[in-house]
Amino acid sequence: MTKFLTLPSLAIAVFFTNYHNKDHQIKMVKGIVEKDIRSDYNVGIVNNYNTQLINNAHYYDMNSQYPFAMILDMPVGNPVFTNNNNLDEIFGFVYGKITPTTKEILPNLTIENTINGEIVFVRESFYRWINSEQIKVGIKQGYKFEMMWGYKFERGKDVFKLFVEELFDIKRYSKNDVERNTAKLMLNYVYGRFGMKENLSQIKVIKCKDYNEKMNKKMNKKMNHVVLTELANGDKLVKYGAKLDERLRKLIKYLEEDSYKELKENKQKKPMLNLNKVRKTQQHQLYKFLLQLLLLLNYQLINLKI
Repeated sequence: MTKFLTLPSLAIAVFFTNYHNKDHQIKMVKGIVEKDIRSDYNVGIVNNYNTQLINNAHYYDMNSQYPFAMILDMPVGNPVFTNNNNLDEIFGFVYGKITPTTKEILPNLTIENTINGEIVFVRESFYRWINSEQIKVGIKQGYKFEMMWGYKFERGKDVFKLFVEELFDIKRYSKNDVERNTAKLMLNYVYGRFGMKENLSQIKVIKCKDYNEKMNKKMNKKMNHVVLTELANGDKLVKYGAKLDERLRKLIKYLEEDSYKELKENKQKKPMLNLNKVRKTQQHQLYKFLLQLLLLLNYQLINLKI
């Protein structure tokens, strides 16, 4: 557990260690395929479509939408390009012409178009990438779709179900705020990690002799790297990216050592007599984690010059 600097990295490690079924081959999609699929990945809609004053009304709050989406069927295995326009035979992502319904109110606000970076709901036809299951629902609601091509995946059943159910029960029934918030964050972070961009990392096949002679000397000084796998001929598949600033690394190490010392001192005392102190320590741990996350985010933004 202490090997992970952030809760997102810990969350993904927990999933792969305790919940991942090896029959579900989760692939790392790169290049043009990743770009096409990511174009269908839009943010949530927070617009207000009713500007009239309402005096008496019911308010409904939808929670845990990311975990709910995770228990649905997931695309697994290798993506296969196809121009088969029979949508019933495809599970994955498709590209084509979408014609909205002519009804006065659009029945599906997840079928939108992006123009100049803004999400808009148009009445005329438009072209875009879209999830196959999403457009199937739209067709039942009156939308028309002319498929041109797409990427076909295997249909993965219950890929995240056990992970979501156990963490959600902790979130729902726990009376400890820190435990509840940690479970909630871990649920969202696993979802987010699988949608994370790989702009800051690269994957390359390195000759065995080059890795031994050059990589260990140069890469250790300038970047973080990990050997994903060793190929049959001895070559290495290496993932590498920017190295964490040494000042931030030392600060995080200081925070971790300070937290460990504080927890160790509390363990030596009677739990019931020091319950409030332990709770404060747990809150202190959470605050330090948030500080670490902000520092890392700030570091990435600086490097991206945002």
